[in-house]
Amino acid sequence: MLGVPWGCAGTAEADLVTSLVRQFRTYEGHAALFTDDVRSWFSLSFPSKDGVQLDCSDTPENAVRAFAEDWQIDPDQFTEIITDLNLKQSAEFVNRSGRRLRLWVDPKERRLSIDQIAAETAAP
Repeated sequence: MLGVPWGCAGTAEADLVTSLVRQFRTYEGHAALFTDDVRSWFSLSFPSKDGVQLDCSDTPENAVRAFAEDWQIDPDQFTEIITDLNLKQSAEFVNRSGRRLRLWVDPKERRLSIDQIAAETAAP
């Protein structure tokens, strides 16, 4: 059974389900979900006209921690960043040195990437 990360329930749970469905549609049957300890990659396929198959591959690693040292991400921001990755597939935040960063996920490629955001393109 798929547990709901970070203890969310009700509306937050519905938002997470909506995000997973949107990812399956946007990323050609692929989706990602992160918790504090695991990266989960999902692949949806239709092996027959009456069947649906959902495959899941877990990587025991915090999605944000891999970038934390090199990009000076404050551990206090991990929960909010992971929540944004799960719901929006990207998270914008300011690191400890004041740089505005964007961490984003591509579920089809099973890839996390991070970019510095130029001051004029940062969200308000």
